[in-house]
Amino acid sequence: MKYRLGLDVGTNSLGWAAIMLKGENAAALSPGPLLDMGVRIFSDARHPKDKSSNAAQRRGPRSARRNRDRMLARRRNMLTALIEAGLFPETQKDQKTLEQMDPWILRARALDEKLNAHEVGRALFHLQQRRGFKSNRKTDGAEKGAMYDAIASAREKMEAAGAPTLGALFGRPRMIQAQANAQAGGDKDAMPGARVRSQAKGNKMVYDYYPSRDLILHEFECIWRAQAPHHPGVMTPQAHDAIRTVIEFQRPLKAQKAGKCTFLPDQPRAPKALPTVQYARILQDLNNLRVGMVGQTPRTLTPEERQKLLALFLKPTAKTAKSSFKAIRKTLSLSETQKFNLESRKRDHLVGDLTAATMMQKTAWGPTWNELDRPSQDDIIEKLLAAEKYEDFVPWVCKTHRLSEEAAIAVFHTTLPDAHGKLSKAALERVLPHLEMGLRYDEATSTEFNDHRAISED
Repeated sequence: MKYRLGLDVGTNSLGWAAIMLKGENAAALSPGPLLDMGVRIFSDARHPKDKSSNAAQRRGPRSARRNRDRMLARRRNMLTALIEAGLFPETQKDQKTLEQMDPWILRARALDEKLNAHEVGRALFHLQQRRGFKSNRKTDGAEKGAMYDAIASAREKMEAAGAPTLGALFGRPRMIQAQANAQAGGDKDAMPGARVRSQAKGNKMVYDYYPSRDLILHEFECIWRAQAPHHPGVMTPQAHDAIRTVIEFQRPLKAQKAGKCTFLPDQPRAPKALPTVQYARILQDLNNLRVGMVGQTPRTLTPEERQKLLALFLKPTAKTAKSSFKAIRKTLSLSETQKFNLESRKRDHLVGDLTAATMMQKTAWGPTWNELDRPSQDDIIEKLLAAEKYEDFVPWVCKTHRLSEEAAIAVFHTTLPDAHGKLSKAALERVLPHLEMGLRYDEATSTEFNDHRAISED
């Protein structure tokens, strides 16, 4: 018997139906009577309370295990580098003895007096344990939040105390307290305030201080310069590079591949931050816009109205780049009785050039961003999106566009719109002339690619 089985697979159900096929050969088969049908319901693969994915619940512990494994590996690498350099004892017994020494005091003493080689190693090992936070421009965005506040607070405390390093800031008071305890006949290691970082205030993470990676690396160099003359055969340039590499190492981000273009499958999709993508999205909104009295057939915008709004959206004055429909009516000198087809209770604005809104700020490129042509803007944004390190972008933009180093660094730390559109840059360049003529996206793509699939960026 020949039959056909149909399945409808859902998130927590499986529907099925089987029909008999009539006919003698495969080329002449036709649907016959229904044999049977049904549905299987099974439990939803999400948490019953918050409806989060079960995979999300496993992801947290897995990430914690991965971070711990990496921390232990980094610790082993640091011990190996210190032992090979002669800055740490090899036996576990001697290591346990060295562990009893207060590393904060050693970090403070290392700047002003001679330590033995193992004491230097103990201070450096503590740097690796508290190696600080290193920002990643692509993921961290604007430097805000409790962690950044704590980093800034640590710098302010160092400046106020006249401490050259973080170790000096916390180690010198502990050293004074230890000396006072010893003179009083007490335990010289019993010191209050041993915990220099707190984590609990309500539901928020709050820190007494938080080190940044550059602060730790600065202290490493200060300790090395102060102690290297006392241990010339141990603290060699090779040992310096090996130990610093362990402290400084940052695992590179796993690159996320962009999807393929809707109309040119061999081309990757363009980032939404690209000015050309922003321009195409704005044209799409303008070409879809209709205006008219309620109850009347709305009309398209006139060429003059499109140009006014295009100028408004391409050179926004606010970081949000949003223009309310009320402001749009004012720009076009329309009465309040005129309504736009895209206007609703859920949507009271249109979005302009998000990239320009960010780059034209004084804290980024500045107002001269709007003086650049679009190919130059695209080139800058592509370089910026690809850059992970200071050296990948700042020297190039300073040389190519005569930007000051201070401004270039500000641009490097700028947060741009995330994700990708549906078209490649090559496809956009072919579609843009049609959009500029006032065609809708479906009309433009149908004309250029003989395809009417929607390619909205939203």
